[in-house]
Amino acid sequence: LYTIKFEMAFLRVSFLVLTTLLYHLGAGADDELVLDQNEFFIYNRQYHKARLAMWGEGDRDFGTNEHAIEDNQLWFLEAHPYEEGCYYIKNEVYSQNRLAAHSTKNLLSYNGPHYEDQLWKFVPSGKDDGFYYIYNCLHKEHRITKLGVEDYRVYVTKGARADNQLWKLIPRFEAQIYTDDVFHFDNRQGSQPIKRTISYTKGLKRTSTSSVRNKMTYKTSMTASYGGRRGFSLSGIQC
Repeated sequence: LYTIKFEMAFLRVSFLVLTTLLYHLGAGADDELVLDQNEFFIYNRQYHKARLAMWGEGDRDFGTNEHAIEDNQLWFLEAHPYEEGCYYIKNEVYSQNRLAAHSTKNLLSYNGPHYEDQLWKFVPSGKDDGFYYIYNCLHKEHRITKLGVEDYRVYVTKGARADNQLWKLIPRFEAQIYTDDVFHFDNRQGSQPIKRTISYTKGLKRTSTSSVRNKMTYKTSMTASYGGRRGFSLSGIQC
């Protein structure tokens, strides 16, 4: 009795994918996470259920949310072409608005011209735990901080580092791996060849009309899902 098994991997893309295996596994992927042109949920460490969110176009229409997952909690990072390591932080829904560290108004959302105070640097915690301090590239000592449990209490502060200044970036992709029987047969009763035609999909199958923006986070998530095993490729990416 012969059983033929194919190990099949797929990437599920949803409009509001909640997690990635890297998060559940607690992987410290500070050096593998690609920020530019990718989207993330951004969780605070001290208030671990709190995700950055935006609920309007006003300069203080943002904060955190601890309840239902919504697309206004997704943040798109766009690298500056000349300021190395600095990114604009833009909301998925209010895409013209960028977080800014204003010199007198503290942290705000702004949709006017692009200024340097809208650029942010993501500095790993140093513990290989996937958390980052989010520093302003102009006001270099200022970090995004959640100062209390209330949703609106998100500001920039400086001084001693603390857990309420640490943020984890969770990509919007989720990878899964499973083993499936394609077919099996018993050739003990004869010697005639057995032929089967197998159809399969190579690459990504879109399940949503939303744009797919993540790049290397897809490869990283697939690698984590595969449990460190090597030797498979999907859509031109060798793992």
